[in-house]
Amino acid sequence: MEDPKKFAQTCLQEYLRIVNEYSYATKGPVVVPELLQYGLSYEMRNLNDEELISEYGSDPVEYYHIAFQYSLMTGYIAGKTWHVNFANFNDIMEDAYYNSQNYMYEIFEDLEMDFDKHFEIMDKLFDKMMELLEPYWGLNDPREYTFNALFAAYQLGVSMILNKFGF
Repeated sequence: MEDPKKFAQTCLQEYLRIVNEYSYATKGPVVVPELLQYGLSYEMRNLNDEELISEYGSDPVEYYHIAFQYSLMTGYIAGKTWHVNFANFNDIMEDAYYNSQNYMYEIFEDLEMDFDKHFEIMDKLFDKMMELLEPYWGLNDPREYTFNALFAAYQLGVSMILNKFGF
């Protein structure tokens, strides 16, 4: 078993391998300190979201699937916002937390991706996350691993969109 930080890196590398098959994020991960900080706080907020918990908490697989999807989409939105509208980053990200669907058409256009391709990739990524987490489910407290797997999805979203913008 890996330590949690190494596990986050492993997740990101595995996720990148999958999206590279679709010609996304071929330049590798993009690391922006401000976006890393935002992503860490976002994941804590996401995992503690009462609405998410009440709606999906009785089905852990569905709960993590939705959390994974939100993490990836938030990475897309955060990366694009940081690049094109940094002055309004906090306001846009607060709105996106509650209304991410309002941003997706534009993001998918930037990525040159349709919804079918997005969900095809999403399913492969989620399956990989669950595979990577499998050895850790038996721990007394695997939350740090699930957190890092979701944070890696956020970082993947950042990398995918910023690679499209030339980073």
